[in-house]
Amino acid sequence: MTSVQGTFVNAGASEAVVAPGYRSITVSDVAIEIRNFRQDDLEAVVEFSLRAWAPVFASVRDVMGDDIFLRLHPDWKVDQDQVVRSSCTSDEHEVFVAVAGGRPVGFVAIALNAFHERMGVIDIIGVDPDFQRRGVGSQLAEFATEHMRSRGMDIAVIEPAATPVTRLHGLHTKPQGSRSYPSHAISACWTDQSPG
Repeated sequence: MTSVQGTFVNAGASEAVVAPGYRSITVSDVAIEIRNFRQDDLEAVVEFSLRAWAPVFASVRDVMGDDIFLRLHPDWKVDQDQVVRSSCTSDEHEVFVAVAGGRPVGFVAIALNAFHERMGVIDIIGVDPDFQRRGVGSQLAEFATEHMRSRGMDIAVIEPAATPVTRLHGLHTKPQGSRSYPSHAISACWTDQSPG
């Protein structure tokens, strides 16, 4: 795994002048460091991920109703716990965490050469609910796509698309359930290849 690190400063309501090597984003005064995932990050990542996905699963339950939801997701917390653990510990993923105040507040798992040569995939991305809507997810997505490019990927896919992130980074949205990738719904992608 390549060792990388970046630091981002959230600048407040307006753009701030910051030292070289930093990026400014709006909303808060929290400094965010993005670094490689470490095994001792796992419990914090799983904990905030479950809190982050609780409203998503509650919404799905409301739409589906209890009978169908409980048949498909009898214990979503156990399932999601395993998804996060597996993504973070898989040898097939490069995982990065966003850290604020010394603790993980976001993460992203990337697969390189996924499905096709030079295709990178943001397999899973999550942000602690206490840090959502502060630009952390956008910074993780940008960091991940830049990392993919630096590793020679010329196509990137986010599964599933986080709509604000895809719009912010100019990603092209694709219909769910692409015939080319039946086991994964491709939601958004970019390519560095010119058409034709």
